[in-house]
Parts: sequence; structure tokens; C-alpha cells
Amino acid sequence: MGKIIAVANQKGGVGKTTTTDNLAQRIAEKGKKVLVIDNDPQASLTDALINSEQIKKVIKHEKNRTKPGSCNSCLLYLEGEIPEPIEIKKNFYLIGASKHLAESGTNSEFDMICEFMDKLDFFSGQYDYIFIDCPPSATIFQTAALSSADYVLIPTELTASGLRGIEEQKQSIKKIKRRVNTRLDLLGIVIYARHKRKIVVEQHFESVIREEHDKIFDTVIPYSRKTAVEARTFQKTIQEYAPKSELAKRFEELTDECLVAMGAGR
Repeated sequence: MGKIIAVANQKGGVGKTTTTDNLAQRIAEKGKKVLVIDNDPQASLTDALINSEQIKKVIKHEKNRTKPGSCNSCLLYLEGEIPEPIEIKKNFYLIGASKHLAESGTNSEFDMICEFMDKLDFFSGQYDYIFIDCPPSATIFQTAALSSADYVLIPTELTASGLRGIEEQKQSIKKIKRRVNTRLDLLGIVIYARHKRKIVVEQHFESVIREEHDKIFDTVIPYSRKTAVEARTFQKTIQEYAPKSELAKRFEELTDECLVAMGAGR
């Protein structure tokens, strides 16, 4: 069975989608079969990965309205429906999202979460790794992801709100582990530094995070909004868009750390 990793933080704008995309694609390049699931109605991961033809498999246009296509993550929550992943490139597949995900709550939350868990159990038999890009709040979508996952990866920035986000997310992990998913574990915390040379306040928050929390990756990602946005606009990973950049080097190091943490080696 493949390993399922939920990428989550209850604070937005901390690099969840960038982390999901770059880690998953790098692992696929190492020869592993990888599925990414956009589990956020904002669909940022979907926008970053698919072209104008592929989007038709996520959203169907019928007269004056749209419907979820055969590769829409809302189908993960619906009884009797199985989404068909899109092959983005060799070893790398996507189940995309749209606004229809936010409109999929026709059944009880319990039934929806159980459907999601059943579908993830099915897909885990077909892929080596499944990454779930979660929304920035403790919604049913994040609860379903954590209920299905083996690991949670928490990206964070070096701010006071980043510290709160870590604590809130760890509390969610603790509750889900106790009540629903006993195998759920924290894979690690990924730190994003917004300044190339960390300013004093970032140095302070990094020291606090490392003192108060365990399972923090050694690799610190020097977040560059410009590079990340440009790479996403051209539907490329950081490695593809800026292969000689410090950001690409750090994602390579982070990928190796994650694989080691999951017992897979480099």
C-alpha cells in the first residue's frame, strides 16, 4: 500500500500548494508512482498543473452551468463515484478540484468522510505516494484528509501566526489520531523563510519553533514569491523553472529528508 501524506496548515499563504507540487513531482522523477489530490475548492494546485484541454476532465460545461468532470475531487465524497486521475507526466497523476468541491455536501459529514476514506484506501493500492493539498481551515475536507492519511506535513512561515498555525494543526492531528485514525503521524514541519538572510524576528521565531516542537526538517525553504508564482504560471516545478536556484536546491534536500522520514531512503 502506498503512503498518504496530507499537506496542511490552518493558516493560508504558507506554501502548502508549492510544497505539495514540488515534493510530489520530485518523488515522481525518482521513479515512484505519485498521485496528488487537490482537496481545496480554491483549486490552486489544479490551476498550476493542468492545461486548457485537461481542465475539461475536471469541469464540464453544459449550456449555462458547469458540472464536475470525471477527474474532480468532489467525487471522492460521493457514494458510487470514483474520479479518474489525469496523467500529468510520467509517474505523476492529479485529481483536480473546482468550486464544486465546496458544493458537494449533500450527504452527512460522517458519510462524506467515510466515502473519502474508502476511496483513498482504493487509490493507495495503485500508487507509491499520495499527496493531499488541504484547505487552510479545519473543514470537513481537512478532516477527511487527516482521517485517511499516514502522515501530515506542516509548512509554516516564521511569524507569530505561523506559530499558532502549527499548534492548531497539531491539535487537529491529536484529535483525529485519538478518535479516527490511529496510524496518523506528523511527518515534519517545513519552515519557509521570507528573507534570504533571515531578519532578527525570523531568527527568533525559528528558534522558538525548534525549541517547542519536534520533527522539524533541517532544510529551510528560502521562499521566493516571485519564483514560485512564475513557476506556477508556466506550470513548471521550481526545479524545472529555475534549476540552478537556491530554492531548487533546497527542495531537492527537503525531498530527501521526507523520504528518509518515511523510511524510504533517498
